[in-house]
Amino acid sequence: MSCSHATSCELYVQFAADPSIKLWKTHYCDNDFKRCARYALALQGKAVPLTLLPNGKMIETAMSDEDRALHALFNAIQKGRMHMVKAFMKTKVTTNKVANTDGITPVMYAASLGQTEILRFFLDNGCSPHHRSNKGETAVEIAAHAGHQDCVTVLKEYMRKMPAPNESASKTEPAEANAAPRGALMGRILGFLRGHKPETV
Repeated sequence: MSCSHATSCELYVQFAADPSIKLWKTHYCDNDFKRCARYALALQGKAVPLTLLPNGKMIETAMSDEDRALHALFNAIQKGRMHMVKAFMKTKVTTNKVANTDGITPVMYAASLGQTEILRFFLDNGCSPHHRSNKGETAVEIAAHAGHQDCVTVLKEYMRKMPAPNESASKTEPAEANAAPRGALMGRILGFLRGHKPETV
């Protein structure tokens, strides 16, 4: 049984853009959630700090507004909240040039989840379908592997409309695509998350 608080847990909002959240979800939210420190505080009716991890440890360094916006955007994509995606597109982050630690851009993330409407919205607003993840995969390859044929069709349509970068540009594209506004602060936070692996606590 999964935790009934998982859909409203702010941990997902903070770290939706990072793959390490899957480990915490596996070991707490979808498993022994009753030992989650966040769940325990919520049951007591107490405020749950944004920086509290399920194992009871605190992240001592707060996120910047920019990093928080990136994760909130990925969370909105995951939940299919188009109105939130549109708001972030306008005011929060430049979605064409951000990526999580695996080099997954918002276009790739929407494609991986089968969020066709959100995917088309990104592409209509100039986001590139040609970026590659750290594994060298494009959004169309990710969508195909996930079985989201509608997304594959949309991506191929836009790939025909938007020419791929030339050879010299493609050599620098991964660095540009992954040059998300993360900074040293985000690196410390993600390092903390991985340094306290949930399966060992």
